[in-house]
Amino acid sequence: MSGFRTLFYKELLRFWKVSFQTVLAPVITALLYLTIFGHALRGHVEVYPGVGYTSFLIPGLVMMSVLQNAFANSSSSLIQSKITGNLVFVLLPPLSHYEMFAAYVLAAVARGLAVGFGVETDGGSLGQVHVAINYGAANTAASSDADVRKQNRLVHFTIRIHAHIRRQN
Repeated sequence: MSGFRTLFYKELLRFWKVSFQTVLAPVITALLYLTIFGHALRGHVEVYPGVGYTSFLIPGLVMMSVLQNAFANSSSSLIQSKITGNLVFVLLPPLSHYEMFAAYVLAAVARGLAVGFGVETDGGSLGQVHVAINYGAANTAASSDADVRKQNRLVHFTIRIHAHIRRQN
């Protein structure tokens, strides 16, 4: 086995051995957030006409979970290795910095996608969610050229999310 594959496999096993804590707990946390805020604000907030608040929350919760858990995986792995004193065993083998970087990043991506898939699957059980993304130019309804330049700097393209929840039969 190459060094990259070994380190990648080690990182996958590290978070998968405690998958109840690293995958299931973040999924349950996101679903609790969705359930509580979706129920509390469902009738009071309408983000887009015809789009329910719960359907608006699901894509954001998926992305938040993916990013948060991907970052948590790599950072906690490096800190745990440093504290337990086994970071030296990662630094001693003849691994290039590209191999080490790729192994940590791909393991973090795997954990983030596992959590994101869990949130999407379980969040979709509350209702079927359809997401259509439209890419277009930045909104140019600004009052001056400076505002248009500011908008173009901040937002290169706009994403309009049209999410509709259909009641399951």
